Amino acid sequence: YPSLGGGTNWQAPSYSPDTGLLYVETQESGQRYVRDPEKYEPGKLFMGGRTLGIPEPAVSNIKAIDPENGEIKWVYPINRGSLSAGVLTTASGILFASTAEGNLIALNAKNGAFLWRTQTGGQMASAPMSYAVDGHQFVAVTVGSVLYSYALPE
Repeated sequence: YPSLGGGTNWQAPSYSPDTGLLYVETQESGQRYVRDPEKYEPGKLFMGGRTLGIPEPAVSNIKAIDPENGEIKWVYPINRGSLSAGVLTTASGILFASTAEGNLIALNAKNGAFLWRTQTGGQMASAPMSYAVDGHQFVAVTVGSVLYSYALPE
């Protein structure tokens, strides 16, 4: 534990100076690694073995962590983890999370309470981002080759 895709890895985290919390998407899973008699060749991927799954299912979550002491403040379960989806916090106290199964989720950054969700119809491979036009805030996320942009209420 964790597996190659476990823990939190390449997923974009977010830190909120307002809450003092670090937010990450995690996947708790295990994996076995076995050696193989693989010959090393310069310039090619060399793992020296291969991975094998284990019969326990992976558990995926959005977690709020106190970076001062590592204490997990809250956990919000999601269906499937991803190595590329991530989270974004805003100054308005909202956490946005993109998930592998295509959900864009809004949570209360202080307590993890569910606020909103939309299903985009495709796998997300990036974290949400935020921008403003003429003082109006938007949240955007890519799904495949499509960019979705949502206007936030004033």
